[in-house]
Amino acid sequence: MVNQRMLGLGTARSVIRELFEYGKIRAAQVGAENVFDFSLGNPSVPCPQEVNDTAVRILREQPEVIHCYTSAQGDQEARQRFAASAPAIPPTSSTLPWGPPPPCAVCSTA
Repeated sequence: MVNQRMLGLGTARSVIRELFEYGKIRAAQVGAENVFDFSLGNPSVPCPQEVNDTAVRILREQPEVIHCYTSAQGDQEARQRFAASAPAIPPTSSTLPWGPPPPCAVCSTA
C-alpha cells in the first residue's frame, strides 16, 4: 500500500519546476537571450573563471568531497566562513521583507 501523503508529494509539480517551464516558453517567445532563467540553477551567463579554477583545484586536491551531499543546512565550515564575511546586521523585520527568520536549532540563531 502506498502512503497517500507521500504519493501526493511525489506527484505534485513544484513551483520551481513551473518557473523553469515558464522560462522555456518565454525563451521561445522572446528569444533565449532575453530571458534570465535562474529557476533551477541554470544561469544563462558564464561562470566566473575563479569559480572554474576553484572547482578544478578541489577536484584535484580533495576528490573525496566532490561526490557527496552536505547536510540540508549546508557545510558547517562554509557557513561559518560566510557568516564571518557577512555584515554584522542581524536580520529583523525591517531588513528582510518577509520578517525575521525562525529560530534555528542547528546554527543557534534566534
